[in-house]
Amino acid sequence: MKNSYNRIVVGNIVPMLTYFNEEGIIDEVSCKLQALHILSNGGDAIFLLGSTGEGIYIKNISVKNPDERFKLVLSVIDAIIQYQFLKKKFIPILIGTYGESFSEVLEEIELYQKSIISYLKENEFNYKFIIKFLEAHTYDELLKTFIYGYVIPPPKYKTLSESELLKFYESILSNIKDSIYLYNNPNSFANNIISNDIIEKLLKFNNLKGIKDSSDTLDQKLKYFKFLSESFSVSCGKEGIIGTFLKNIPHSLRKFTGIVPSFANLTNICKNIYEYSLNDKIKEMIQLQEEMNRIRNKIYDSTINKGKAQRGLKICFRKLYVNLYDKIPIMVSPEFKREIPIDIINQMYENLNYCLKNNYIYRVQF
Repeated sequence: MKNSYNRIVVGNIVPMLTYFNEEGIIDEVSCKLQALHILSNGGDAIFLLGSTGEGIYIKNISVKNPDERFKLVLSVIDAIIQYQFLKKKFIPILIGTYGESFSEVLEEIELYQKSIISYLKENEFNYKFIIKFLEAHTYDELLKTFIYGYVIPPPKYKTLSESELLKFYESILSNIKDSIYLYNNPNSFANNIISNDIIEKLLKFNNLKGIKDSSDTLDQKLKYFKFLSESFSVSCGKEGIIGTFLKNIPHSLRKFTGIVPSFANLTNICKNIYEYSLNDKIKEMIQLQEEMNRIRNKIYDSTINKGKAQRGLKICFRKLYVNLYDKIPIMVSPEFKREIPIDIINQMYENLNYCLKNNYIYRVQF
C-alpha cells in the first residue's frame, strides 16, 4: 500500500470545486460526480478546499457543523477508490488548511485526522467503495493512503514579518508528521510573501514537500525553481501562464512540478498541456495554452473578477450533467454572488459545446 510520506504530489493537481446549498450543507452527490469528472479528464491529484473550492468560506460556515467537511473528503475518497477499481490508477488528495496562528492550523489538521474517522465509523454505509477498501485495511490506512498532505498559506488577515512567518511554519512542521505544502499568494493572504530564505530554512523538515505559487507574475515562480527536486515540488496556481511556467523549467526538472488550474474541473486541456511539457513539445504546449485561455475567458463570468471561475464552472458542470443529476447546486460564497445575464450564460454553453465537440471534455462513463 502506498504511503503519503514517500513522494511529492506533482502533475495536474486540480483544485476541486465545492458544491453546497445556502446553509453550507455539502451536496455529496455533486462532489463525488465532480471528483469522478476530474479523474476522467486527467486529474493527477485533487486539491480540496483551496481558493477555487471556497475553502475559507466552507471552514467558517462549518464551525457549527464540521461534519460537512468530512463529508466532502469522504465522498472524494469514495470516488477515487471507485475510479481505481476501473483504471488501476492511484490519485492523492491534498487539503487546504487555514489559520491565523500555527495552533489554529494544527487544530484543523488534528480535526481531520481524528474526527473524520469517528464520523466515518458512524456513516460507513454512505460510502460503498470505502467499505470495500476497509475490508482489507484499517481506518488509519485509509487516511494515510489517500490524504497526501495539507496545503497551508500564511495567515489571511495578519501580515507577518519574515521572521514571524518563518516561526509560523516551523511551529507547524515540527509538530506534525504529515506532508506540508506551502501556499504563496500575497494578494489573498495579507501580503505575506514566502521568500527563498524562508524555504531554505524550512528544508530541514523532511515533511516539507513543496510550494504552490499563485502570485501574479512568473518572477516569484522562477525564484522557486532552485528548490526543485524529487523531494520538493513547485506548482503554478496561475492557470493563464502554466505553459509559460513549464517552458521556463529545464526539461529534466519538469517531472517535479505541478500545475493547479481551476479549469481542470471541466476540461482535459490542462492535463494535455502538462503532458506536452514532459515530452518537450513546447510549440504544441503554448498553442494549447492559448486555446485554453480563449475558451476559459468565454466560460468564466469575467464581468466581475471575484468568483468568476466558480460561477462559470458550476453553471457549465450542471449543464453538462443535467440529464444525470439535475440538482447540482450552483451556490457560491456571498462575496462571489451575482446575477448572470442570459447572454453570458448562453456564451458559456456555446463554449461548453465547443469543448465537447473537440474532445476537450470527457463525460464520466458509468
